[in-house]
Amino acid sequence: MNDYYSDIIFSFSRNKELTPICLKEPSIKKQDKNILTSIIAASEKQLFLKLQIKDYDFKAEKYAKSTRVLVNRATKSINEYQLTNKDISDKSVEVKLRTTFLNSEVLIELLKNEKLAGELKSIAEKLKEDDNPVLMKITLK
Repeated sequence: MNDYYSDIIFSFSRNKELTPICLKEPSIKKQDKNILTSIIAASEKQLFLKLQIKDYDFKAEKYAKSTRVLVNRATKSINEYQLTNKDISDKSVEVKLRTTFLNSEVLIELLKNEKLAGELKSIAEKLKEDDNPVLMKITLK
């Protein structure tokens, strides 16, 4: 739980207790650009964060690309990461933590371009372009 403009990210327990779990340094007030930080997932050992520079490109009508980082709580190391699916060879397909929707049109196109393998390939072979998106549950190894 956090406000995008706060320096501390809190965990809110079932017992209605707030516990600080992450402190942003430098303070948001001392940063050149506003960086919005949000938690994607958290465990005892790791924090998965999304960092978004609050810069809007008015010509392209979109924000700057976000960055995903993994914080190792024990070593306090921070590393950028990109989740991939072993069944998709095209790394431009975004895979999100926990669950992600894969559009049937995208899967069919990947299948035509021979960029799918395994179970995802067999699922895509049964799809039509107007089918609902495929819901994929993500588990980390």
